Amino acid sequence: MKLLRIRIFYLFSFVFVLVLTGCATKPQAPISLNASAHQAQLANIHQWSIKGRMAFKSTEDKFSANLNWVQNTQEYDVKFTTFIGTHLMSMRSTDEFAEMQIDDQYYVDANAETLIQRTTGWHIPLSHLPQWIKGQFTENATYRFDERGLLQSLSPHCTSCGEWQITFGQYQKINHVWLPHQLVLTNPLEHNTQIKIRIHTWQLL
Repeated sequence: MKLLRIRIFYLFSFVFVLVLTGCATKPQAPISLNASAHQAQLANIHQWSIKGRMAFKSTEDKFSANLNWVQNTQEYDVKFTTFIGTHLMSMRSTDEFAEMQIDDQYYVDANAETLIQRTTGWHIPLSHLPQWIKGQFTENATYRFDERGLLQSLSPHCTSCGEWQITFGQYQKINHVWLPHQLVLTNPLEHNTQIKIRIHTWQLL
């Protein structure tokens, strides 16, 4: 009987070790992407939405709110709300015009960036954010990829881009596409402006 109990003990110990081994999480293979192919993949994404948070800070003002952005090719809708969902500001931009609602007041302009700067005083590169949010670089820019082939930093060089410096992080795979979940934009020439975007959810439409 004693010998039988010893054998049963070792048998259960062996099975327990096998179960633990089977349940152990296998280490993930390191990411290695072709940077050019990944950028081409991003360029083909024209419809998407994000939910997250944006913080704006300059020497003259600061602002923080929940962000809801829906992109449909060249048109987009952006909404800012408080943490309890109270509407703060919304904007819709098309090829022809941009309109904004703040405190039940409506404003219209031909350009979204001009509109938001005129009404709030904030300089936000709205015309380029649809590309930058995806982690896609713009033409004639200085950029750096990390060891995985993902865009890490970007310095645009175009008349309409301004002197923005962008860093990207917290990439996650969404529908087989690696997309950033954190962006930090800085522009020392625009009142030391800094914009932080933290994306909680991505949806490719």
